Amino acid sequence: MRKARTLARQLAERYSYRDPQRYWNARHARHRSGLEGVGCISIGQQANEADYDTKWRHLHASLSKAPGGSRLLDAGCGNGFFMERAARIGFDVEGVDFSPVAVDLARQRLGNAVPISVGPLDRFRPARSYDVVMCIDVLFHVVDDDIWRATVTNLARMAGRELLIQDHLVDAAAICAGHTSTVVHCRWRTLEMYCEALPDWELVDHDVYELPCERETKDLLKFVPKR
Repeated sequence: MRKARTLARQLAERYSYRDPQRYWNARHARHRSGLEGVGCISIGQQANEADYDTKWRHLHASLSKAPGGSRLLDAGCGNGFFMERAARIGFDVEGVDFSPVAVDLARQRLGNAVPISVGPLDRFRPARSYDVVMCIDVLFHVVDDDIWRATVTNLARMAGRELLIQDHLVDAAAICAGHTSTVVHCRWRTLEMYCEALPDWELVDHDVYELPCERETKDLLKFVPKR
Protein backbone atom coordinates (compact mmCIF):
# COMPACT_ATOMS: atom_id res chain seq x y z
CA MET A 1 0.00 0.00 0.00
CA ARG A 2 2.80 2.42 0.90
CA LYS A 3 4.60 1.69 -2.38
CA ALA A 4 1.38 2.32 -4.28
CA ARG A 5 0.88 5.68 -2.55
CA THR A 6 4.49 6.67 -3.23
CA LEU A 7 4.15 5.77 -6.91
CA ALA A 8 0.89 7.69 -7.16
CA ARG A 9 2.51 10.75 -5.59
CA GLN A 10 5.51 10.56 -7.94
CA LEU A 11 3.25 10.25 -10.97
CA ALA A 12 1.17 13.19 -9.78
CA GLU A 13 4.32 15.29 -9.30
CA ARG A 14 5.63 14.35 -12.73
CA TYR A 15 2.36 15.40 -14.35
CA SER A 16 1.94 18.60 -12.35
CA TYR A 17 5.52 19.77 -12.88
CA ARG A 18 4.81 20.35 -16.54
CA ASP A 19 3.57 23.65 -15.10
CA PRO A 20 6.01 24.51 -12.23
CA GLN A 21 4.09 27.57 -11.09
CA ARG A 22 0.91 25.54 -10.77
CA TYR A 23 2.79 22.85 -8.83
CA TRP A 24 4.24 25.33 -6.32
CA ASN A 25 0.99 27.25 -5.96
CA ALA A 26 -0.76 24.02 -5.02
CA ARG A 27 2.03 22.96 -2.67
CA HIS A 28 2.10 26.30 -0.84
CA ALA A 29 -1.70 26.35 -0.64
CA ARG A 30 -1.64 22.89 0.94
CA HIS A 31 1.08 23.55 3.52
CA ARG A 32 0.63 27.31 4.07
CA SER A 33 3.25 28.58 6.54
CA GLY A 34 4.39 25.03 7.35
CA LEU A 35 7.92 24.15 6.35
CA GLU A 36 6.87 21.11 4.33
CA GLY A 37 5.79 23.57 1.65
CA VAL A 38 9.29 25.01 1.27
CA GLY A 39 11.38 22.14 2.64
CA CYS A 40 11.35 18.37 2.29
CA ILE A 41 7.78 17.25 1.81
CA SER A 42 8.41 13.68 2.99
CA ILE A 43 9.88 14.19 6.50
CA GLY A 44 7.16 16.15 8.29
CA GLN A 45 6.98 19.50 10.04
CA GLN A 46 9.08 18.70 13.13
CA ALA A 47 12.00 17.30 11.14
CA ASN A 48 11.85 20.24 8.75
CA GLU A 49 12.01 22.62 11.72
CA ALA A 50 15.25 20.98 12.84
CA ASP A 51 16.67 21.15 9.32
CA TYR A 52 15.65 24.79 8.86
CA ASP A 53 17.22 25.74 12.17
CA THR A 54 20.44 24.27 10.80
CA LYS A 55 20.07 26.13 7.51
CA TRP A 56 19.50 29.40 9.31
CA ARG A 57 22.56 28.96 11.54
CA HIS A 58 24.78 28.61 8.48
CA LEU A 59 23.06 31.40 6.56
CA HIS A 60 23.16 33.68 9.61
CA ALA A 61 26.91 33.09 9.97
CA SER A 62 27.38 34.31 6.41
CA LEU A 63 24.93 37.23 6.57
CA SER A 64 26.33 38.48 9.88
CA LYS A 65 29.50 39.54 8.04
CA ALA A 66 27.54 42.11 5.99
CA PRO A 67 26.98 45.65 7.33
CA GLY A 68 23.72 46.30 9.14
CA GLY A 69 21.04 48.02 7.09
CA SER A 70 22.17 46.41 3.84
CA ARG A 71 19.51 46.02 1.18
CA LEU A 72 18.79 42.32 0.71
CA LEU A 73 16.68 40.50 -1.85
CA ASP A 74 15.45 36.99 -1.07
CA ALA A 75 15.03 35.50 -4.55
CA GLY A 76 12.56 32.64 -4.38
CA CYS A 77 11.42 33.72 -0.92
CA GLY A 78 8.67 31.11 -0.52
CA ASN A 79 6.61 31.80 2.58
CA GLY A 80 9.15 34.28 3.94
CA PHE A 81 10.96 32.11 6.51
CA PHE A 82 14.46 33.42 5.76
CA MET A 83 13.28 36.96 4.95
CA GLU A 84 11.77 37.30 8.40
CA ARG A 85 14.98 36.21 10.09
CA ALA A 86 17.16 38.44 7.91
CA ALA A 87 14.96 41.40 8.84
CA ARG A 88 15.39 40.60 12.54
CA ILE A 89 19.17 40.94 12.25
CA GLY A 90 18.99 44.34 10.60
CA PHE A 91 18.64 43.86 6.85
CA ASP A 92 16.36 46.00 4.70
CA VAL A 93 14.61 43.06 3.06
CA GLU A 94 12.62 42.53 -0.10
CA GLY A 95 11.40 39.31 -1.65
CA VAL A 96 10.30 37.83 -4.95
CA ASP A 97 8.77 34.49 -5.87
CA PHE A 98 7.03 33.24 -8.99
CA SER A 99 4.22 31.71 -6.90
CA PRO A 100 1.43 34.19 -6.01
CA VAL A 101 0.36 31.89 -3.18
CA ALA A 102 3.86 31.93 -1.69
CA VAL A 103 3.99 35.73 -1.95
CA ASP A 104 0.66 36.04 -0.12
CA LEU A 105 2.01 33.83 2.67
CA ALA A 106 5.23 35.86 2.88
CA ARG A 107 3.20 39.08 3.12
CA GLN A 108 1.16 37.59 5.95
CA ARG A 109 4.39 36.74 7.76
CA LEU A 110 6.19 40.06 7.23
CA GLY A 111 3.41 42.59 6.74
CA ASN A 112 2.49 44.70 3.75
CA ALA A 113 5.22 47.27 4.46
CA VAL A 114 7.86 44.83 3.19
CA PRO A 115 8.01 44.81 -0.65
CA ILE A 116 7.43 41.30 -2.00
CA SER A 117 6.88 40.81 -5.71
CA VAL A 118 5.48 38.07 -7.91
CA GLY A 119 7.78 37.32 -10.81
CA PRO A 120 10.03 34.75 -12.53
CA LEU A 121 13.60 34.90 -11.27
CA ASP A 122 15.12 34.80 -14.75
CA ARG A 123 13.22 37.93 -15.84
CA PHE A 124 12.57 39.88 -12.64
CA ARG A 125 13.59 43.54 -13.05
CA PRO A 126 13.38 45.42 -9.74
CA ALA A 127 13.39 49.20 -9.47
CA ARG A 128 16.63 49.16 -7.47
CA SER A 129 19.71 47.04 -6.94
CA TYR A 130 20.65 45.24 -3.73
CA ASP A 131 23.76 44.92 -1.61
CA VAL A 132 23.04 41.22 -1.08
CA VAL A 133 20.96 38.78 -3.13
CA MET A 134 20.32 35.37 -1.61
CA CYS A 135 18.72 32.37 -3.28
CA ILE A 136 18.35 29.49 -0.84
CA ASP A 137 17.38 26.00 -2.01
CA VAL A 138 15.64 27.33 -5.11
CA LEU A 139 17.85 26.82 -8.13
CA PHE A 140 17.84 23.02 -8.07
CA HIS A 141 14.08 23.30 -8.63
CA VAL A 142 14.76 25.04 -11.97
CA VAL A 143 15.02 21.90 -14.07
CA ASP A 144 15.53 23.61 -17.45
CA ASP A 145 19.23 24.40 -17.88
CA ASP A 146 18.67 27.46 -20.08
CA ILE A 147 16.25 29.00 -17.57
CA TRP A 148 18.64 28.09 -14.73
CA ARG A 149 21.53 29.86 -16.47
CA ALA A 150 19.39 32.92 -17.22
CA THR A 151 18.28 32.95 -13.57
CA VAL A 152 21.82 32.83 -12.20
CA THR A 153 22.84 35.64 -14.59
CA ASN A 154 19.88 37.76 -13.51
CA LEU A 155 20.57 37.22 -9.81
CA ALA A 156 24.13 38.46 -10.35
CA ARG A 157 22.82 41.48 -12.25
CA MET A 158 20.76 42.51 -9.21
CA ALA A 159 23.51 41.92 -6.61
CA GLY A 160 25.86 44.78 -5.86
CA ARG A 161 28.18 43.28 -3.27
CA GLU A 162 27.33 39.64 -2.48
CA LEU A 163 25.48 36.77 -4.09
CA LEU A 164 24.56 33.89 -1.75
CA ILE A 165 23.33 30.67 -3.34
CA GLN A 166 22.48 27.44 -1.57
CA ASP A 167 22.16 24.24 -3.57
CA HIS A 168 22.95 20.55 -3.31
CA LEU A 169 25.96 20.12 -5.59
CA VAL A 170 27.27 16.96 -7.20
CA ASP A 171 30.42 16.30 -9.22
CA ALA A 172 30.61 15.96 -12.98
CA ALA A 173 31.18 12.21 -12.78
CA ALA A 174 27.87 11.75 -10.97
CA ILE A 175 26.03 13.67 -13.69
CA CYS A 176 27.74 11.69 -16.46
CA ALA A 177 26.84 8.46 -14.70
CA GLY A 178 23.24 9.58 -14.36
CA HIS A 179 23.40 9.72 -10.55
CA THR A 180 21.15 12.75 -10.20
CA SER A 181 17.90 13.38 -8.39
CA THR A 182 15.04 10.99 -9.06
CA VAL A 183 12.59 13.67 -7.94
CA VAL A 184 11.04 15.31 -10.97
CA HIS A 185 11.23 18.85 -9.57
CA CYS A 186 14.97 18.69 -8.74
CA ARG A 187 18.00 18.96 -11.01
CA TRP A 188 21.46 18.64 -9.46
CA ARG A 189 24.38 20.66 -10.82
CA THR A 190 28.10 21.12 -10.20
CA LEU A 191 30.16 23.90 -8.68
CA GLU A 192 31.89 24.29 -12.03
CA MET A 193 28.54 25.04 -13.69
CA TYR A 194 27.94 27.88 -11.24
CA CYS A 195 31.41 29.31 -11.74
CA GLU A 196 31.00 29.17 -15.52
CA ALA A 197 27.63 30.93 -15.26
CA LEU A 198 29.22 33.69 -13.14
CA PRO A 199 32.44 34.61 -15.02
CA ASP A 200 32.64 38.07 -13.44
CA TRP A 201 32.19 36.78 -9.90
CA GLU A 202 34.63 35.16 -7.49
CA LEU A 203 33.72 32.35 -5.11
CA VAL A 204 35.01 33.46 -1.71
CA ASP A 205 33.28 30.97 0.60
CA HIS A 206 31.91 27.45 0.22
CA ASP A 207 30.19 26.10 3.32
CA VAL A 208 29.29 22.40 3.07
CA TYR A 209 27.13 20.90 5.80
CA GLU A 210 24.59 18.16 6.37
CA LEU A 211 20.96 18.50 7.41
CA PRO A 212 20.27 16.45 10.56
CA CYS A 213 16.95 14.95 9.46
CA GLU A 214 16.91 14.88 5.68
CA ARG A 215 20.55 13.73 5.83
CA GLU A 216 21.41 15.59 2.67
CA THR A 217 24.40 17.86 2.17
CA LYS A 218 23.97 21.55 1.42
CA ASP A 219 26.41 23.85 -0.36
CA LEU A 220 26.18 27.51 0.67
CA LEU A 221 28.16 29.56 -1.86
CA LYS A 222 29.21 33.19 -1.47
CA PHE A 223 30.24 35.07 -4.61
CA VAL A 224 31.56 38.64 -4.81
CA PRO A 225 32.36 40.69 -7.92
CA LYS A 226 35.86 40.21 -9.31
CA ARG A 227 38.08 43.25 -8.99
